[in-house]
Amino acid sequence: MILRILPNIIAAAFSLIAVVLLVVSATKIGGSVGKAINLLITGIFLSVTVHAIFELAAQFGFLPEYQLMPIMGTLIIIGSIFFILSGILAMKKFK
Repeated sequence: MILRILPNIIAAAFSLIAVVLLVVSATKIGGSVGKAINLLITGIFLSVTVHAIFELAAQFGFLPEYQLMPIMGTLIIIGSIFFILSGILAMKKFK
């Protein structure tokens, strides 16, 4: 049992640590570039963290596995929106 849930626990923990470290770094950069980096961080790592938590919930039986696919699709959409916003913000800065 532990071998099935350990990867999801590690993925959730590491991605959460990455989000915190990168957000702290991006706030030190500041300005439009810092905001663009924050949006990229949110799009990538927050989606990864939430995905790992939902998979962990499914492993423990709190969530039926057939519901994971719609959740993953939604997370991809949310992440993509943040990527688009980041690109728009970065393009305005570098014009």
